Amino acid sequence: MARIVGAALRSPDGTVYSLPAPARHEDVVRDMCQQKVRGIMDCESGFLLEDGSFLDRVSAARLATETGQCKRLAPVIPGFTDKLRTEDLW
Repeated sequence: MARIVGAALRSPDGTVYSLPAPARHEDVVRDMCQQKVRGIMDCESGFLLEDGSFLDRVSAARLATETGQCKRLAPVIPGFTDKLRTEDLW
């Protein structure tokens, strides 16, 4: 099974922007702003796998717990208990 290797955002057209661990999603947003990417607010937040595929936060949470990459999700933010955060990994 593939492992999660970075925080990522996917644009509506399918383009994936990512940075390797230990980057956070806000680091990806900052990088996209520096690149002058348009439509950042329309992007879906998720994670990049080592095989290059993108997973949304819910699917990434399942994968990370099934593979032992994350022991448990930290229910810190309301609404994020079933969604993976970079803080759960690194």
